[in-house]
Amino acid sequence: MATYSEIATLLAPDGDQGLRGKIMVSTLIALEAIRQETPASPGNPTAPEQARKRFSQTLLRHVSREIPAFDQDFERVYRAVIIQNAGAPIGNILSASDAAIQTAVNNAVNFFAAQFPDPTPAP
Repeated sequence: MATYSEIATLLAPDGDQGLRGKIMVSTLIALEAIRQETPASPGNPTAPEQARKRFSQTLLRHVSREIPAFDQDFERVYRAVIIQNAGAPIGNILSASDAAIQTAVNNAVNFFAAQFPDPTPAP
């Protein structure tokens, strides 16, 4: 198990940049996969898949403009990925395969996307 000090070091903005980069790439891949999904309820803005779509589109739009909001949302995903794996030794976290990182990122993105608010005002 990674110690709290090791986890805190990973969570710091200047933590392991290689791992941070892999998680960023995995996040973009997960967002693009959601963007390409065909919604089951296209006319229903409150349907869960619509929240996923809004989350993906918003973050992808932000990253293309280098808006700080992407950094905030990416940081949430990054922290969730690290915490998901806090029970593993630090060496395992740092040497995780691309597939393992993608799975952890998908879990985090799916969690945050499902909660993404509908900007449409209620009637």
